[in-house]
Amino acid sequence: MKQVLIHFQPSYRSELDSRKISYCEVNNELDVILPDVDTPSTVYEDPDVLFCEHYDLDYDQVNMIEAI
Repeated sequence: MKQVLIHFQPSYRSELDSRKISYCEVNNELDVILPDVDTPSTVYEDPDVLFCEHYDLDYDQVNMIEAI
């Protein structure tokens, strides 16, 4: 199973805590690992934004998303 590492801003901590999403704090970021999902490739929509929408995460709090 493919996984994705999401680097969140530290200000997103309370949201992750309230939703019981596990994270690690590394270099002043909150790192979350979630299963990857298929997102459609289109010219008009960023796949990272679609990924966050799938998990109901605030994309504005994301520093970077990477496949692992």
